[in-house]
Amino acid sequence: HLQCFFFNLVLWESILMYFNWSITVRLVAIIAGGYASYKIVHALFFSPLRHIPWLIPGPWGKWTKRSTRMYGDIYVIGPNAVSISDPSDFYIGFDTFGVENTVSARNPKVASMLKRQLGPYFNPAYISKMEHDILRYGILGLKSKWDSELAQSLSGSIEINYNRDFTLATLDSISALVFGTEPRGLKDNDVTGRRLVHGIHGAMPLFKFFPILNPKTPMDERQIHASSIEMMLAGTGTTSNALQWATHLLMLHPEIRARAVDEVRSNFAAGHVITYADVRKSLPFVEACIYEALRLCPGHFIPEGTEICVSYSAHGNEPFKYDPTRFLDNDKSRSNFLTFSSGVRICSGRHLAWAEVSTILANMLKDYDLSLPNDYTHLGPSVLDDSGYPKLMESVIYAVTTPAHPQRDCRLVLTKPM
Repeated sequence: HLQCFFFNLVLWESILMYFNWSITVRLVAIIAGGYASYKIVHALFFSPLRHIPWLIPGPWGKWTKRSTRMYGDIYVIGPNAVSISDPSDFYIGFDTFGVENTVSARNPKVASMLKRQLGPYFNPAYISKMEHDILRYGILGLKSKWDSELAQSLSGSIEINYNRDFTLATLDSISALVFGTEPRGLKDNDVTGRRLVHGIHGAMPLFKFFPILNPKTPMDERQIHASSIEMMLAGTGTTSNALQWATHLLMLHPEIRARAVDEVRSNFAAGHVITYADVRKSLPFVEACIYEALRLCPGHFIPEGTEICVSYSAHGNEPFKYDPTRFLDNDKSRSNFLTFSSGVRICSGRHLAWAEVSTILANMLKDYDLSLPNDYTHLGPSVLDDSGYPKLMESVIYAVTTPAHPQRDCRLVLTKPM
């Protein structure tokens, strides 16, 4: 391999001497050629990705249609970039302190044990019994905060940061349901818990360095700690981010937002608090808006800085377009929806997440008129990306796809409907 590298350097020097270029130009070209040779040799012989098939460059549209057929479930698309088509390759990155959890479990026995330990507290029957608290600490907590601020506003409108408010609401909900506390994050506007959740997300890469426990042992103290962190993250960051992206996308597509608002307000009176059962029975378009937001803005944590590219070709025509009608009267699209995983690793908290996201979004659309601030000009319906669709706010990926600049991008003006 080293002989190959030095051969490339000698070849570059011979070519440059043949053209009689100046010493400086030759030196710069030799350095550039040496670096390129190093990258090629490293990629072919030393890179940890060297055993994965390489994708032959070509137009992106053609890549996504034929890549899996030609190269298999996983293939390299750059020196440090991998495309993965098999969801099973994702899960190891979700271990907590080296402990398999309900999301990451690869051992069916571990998955079964965790389901027995945690599952009963997240099944539909339990969620139905706890919906009073889900509404109390979710949408009703948000409405109490927003209505209080609106009552003090001389203009009849307020600007909110929905990254902060949604995170505090979902943190309050999971604190009440899982830890039995009386949360005051939203009421006191206390961002301490929000920072803790974001800090845990940022520390996810460190979890893998803790020793793996014997999966046959009962849940010990470390497993309890790991499960607590899992529930805090799964019940706060993921749910909050789903709400943030759904709200952001509706603000970028006013015609879709108008349709969702019309569906909500034509079905429910202003004073009615929309429940999860109401959403499932009467609001298929609002539900489809949430599905489409989760499809368009997915997120998975992959360790060690490896770039992961997921083919959008599996999502039908115009995959970069926000189009909730993909999920209207389309059981196939919903069955192919893997945000909450599937099989033994299916998310135990999916019913709680749907109850929170759908009731908060539906009631918000019913009770408030939404608009972007006047100085919000860097994004909007008329600010388009390279594909010709409204440009999304910048994001970073920890355990989920998170707004990179929430203070700047997650701003919204609320007013009461006339």
